[in-house]
Amino acid sequence: MSPTTAVQRGLDVIVRSLPENIRETLLLPLLAKSLAALLGYITLRQVNRTLNAWSLNSLVSRPWQNDRELVLVTGGCSGIGKAVMEELSQHGAKVIILDIQQPSFELPPNVFFYETDITSTAALHETADEIRAIHGHPTVLVNNAGVLHFTPILDQAEVTVRQTFEVNTMAHYWTVKEFLPAMIERNHGHVVTLASMASFLSVGNMASYACSKASALAFHEAIGQELKFWYNADGVKTSGNSEPCNQPTDPVREEWPNNSTGQALVAEFAAGISYLAAGVDKGQQLAGCEEARR
Repeated sequence: MSPTTAVQRGLDVIVRSLPENIRETLLLPLLAKSLAALLGYITLRQVNRTLNAWSLNSLVSRPWQNDRELVLVTGGCSGIGKAVMEELSQHGAKVIILDIQQPSFELPPNVFFYETDITSTAALHETADEIRAIHGHPTVLVNNAGVLHFTPILDQAEVTVRQTFEVNTMAHYWTVKEFLPAMIERNHGHVVTLASMASFLSVGNMASYACSKASALAFHEAIGQELKFWYNADGVKTSGNSEPCNQPTDPVREEWPNNSTGQALVAEFAAGISYLAAGVDKGQQLAGCEEARR
């Protein structure tokens, strides 16, 4: 029996229980077929959504649960990182911020701040031990922190070149080394990497940024393969996001206009990241970004 035939028979049973005048109207061939098609579409849509959810979660039975997840966001005191923190905390998730600058806003009750230099393995390890002792193991890691210096190659100082790679690329290694083992052990977690459109297209005056973000994207692709083939951790997902080059992830980008349009773009991009990390607002479309969810 085809799905359409089954739906049609189900509708016939329902219709027979209705008053005669309504039944006569509903039993018109065209209307009955239209209702059956509509019901079939609704059913198939729901099945499709369920299968998509299973696929995005690597067929792992445990769904996202706010009261059981701990999200760690680097660079969460400004720009995209702050917007991601706000998006997730508003949905009830517990969020940890790692940043070198103090928050200029009042933290929500389910958000906790740790002043940490993520480019220092010693400082990061000390903070990670404190987080694990107080809050437990993070289940979502959002590597968001980033810096950008608009300087021609020949004019850029060594210290800013090294800072760009330390924050935009090397810090991903250090945070993953700290927090990924517990995700693998439990086969549950998610690593989100903020790359950039500059990962694919470099322009003058920002070579160090583009090179560091291309490295971050390569790191994302490699960690996804290692989780699947080296560690057999299908329950640990990875997502790579390519932000538009004018999206701020840190206060270095003072040229970003502090207006409603800029804020709306940041908020929309953050909603996309939150969807990838935690399934928040599943109807949200990603604006201006590439995404790869494995």
